[in-house]
Amino acid sequence: MLHHPEVEHLLVQPLDLLKVAHHGSHNGIPFHEGGKEAYLEKMVSPDRTQVLVSTVFGEHGEKNPVPCPPLMEDLGRLAANRLKYANDPEPMLRKVYQPQRTDLEPPVAGKEVQFLEVMIDPASD
Repeated sequence: MLHHPEVEHLLVQPLDLLKVAHHGSHNGIPFHEGGKEAYLEKMVSPDRTQVLVSTVFGEHGEKNPVPCPPLMEDLGRLAANRLKYANDPEPMLRKVYQPQRTDLEPPVAGKEVQFLEVMIDPASD
């Protein structure tokens, strides 16, 4: 849809919530490489956008690790709900901000599925 000028301006606006696709893999954000400044930085606002990644570390091998460390770092720099995960299995990500990840959040009592809670301010424009 970003290739259609008549709708591009509608899509490239600050978001309240971004759920990262494809478990945070290298292609989880289709415009990660080459379009980060043109699109991602206009859509994800550090004072507004909650970013969530539903993932399990390393499930897809070493060639294209999941989640993708550079993508997690880029999104962590932009996300309003950025966190540092000292227990990240990827050493290079332990000291940088990332978006919230299901695989690194503590389990909810009595639940098998990992949940992420976010607070979105309804007063935001």
